[in-house]
Amino acid sequence: MNIAALKEKLATDGFQEIGVLEWEADRFNETHSHPYTARAYIVSGTLTVDCGAEVTTCGKGDEFTLAPNIPHTERAGPEGVKFVFGIKP
Repeated sequence: MNIAALKEKLATDGFQEIGVLEWEADRFNETHSHPYTARAYIVSGTLTVDCGAEVTTCGKGDEFTLAPNIPHTERAGPEGVKFVFGIKP
């Protein structure tokens, strides 16, 4: 899917604040949580989300949805990551 199609899918599914992020190689975001549901579609690279009991690594073409208020870390892969995202309050 292309970026426009992914943004449209997010909007159709009720997600808001839709955008595209590109993180540098090995970027690490410390433990945090969001007060909303977050969904991401990986366009290139890899993204690992560690929720403590569950670690998920997503690559190109994968979709990842995270429920609200789940503490987690995020790490871009060695080639970085580009993803389309949206949030649902």
